[in-house]
Amino acid sequence: MKHLYIAITLTLSFVTTLHADTDTIYKIIDDQGNVTYTTTPPVDKEKATTIDVAPEPSEERINAAQERHDQNVKAGEIMVETRTEREKISQEKERIRKEKQLQQQQDQQSEVNNNPQHFGYPYPRHVPGKPVVRPPVHRPARPMR
Repeated sequence: MKHLYIAITLTLSFVTTLHADTDTIYKIIDDQGNVTYTTTPPVDKEKATTIDVAPEPSEERINAAQERHDQNVKAGEIMVETRTEREKISQEKERIRKEKQLQQQQDQQSEVNNNPQHFGYPYPRHVPGKPVVRPPVHRPARPMR
């Protein structure tokens, strides 16, 4: 059924482009159900229906449509320009963020390396004279004898 509608639409558009000077198109359905469009009046008018074709648009409507099209094209170009500008701005912000993050990492590393207590090692080192505090070790209970 979908293919029939497509065929009808294509046939109708083809017939209207060929005979744009005529205003009446006849639709004929034969006994097998085949649909035919023609501009010549059929012999058996009982099986035919007439289809009135709209006249061509005026020059004024064509110009108005062309102006709308031009405005849409300009709007599309503006949208593309603004999108590229936004992308450039977001890329620049991302670059700055990464530079700041890298600088912070370098600053933290230099603080660790310059701290005399750690001697470049990221964990605190045992200082002589202070007791070493270790977490308690849990050992299983001894079996009773």
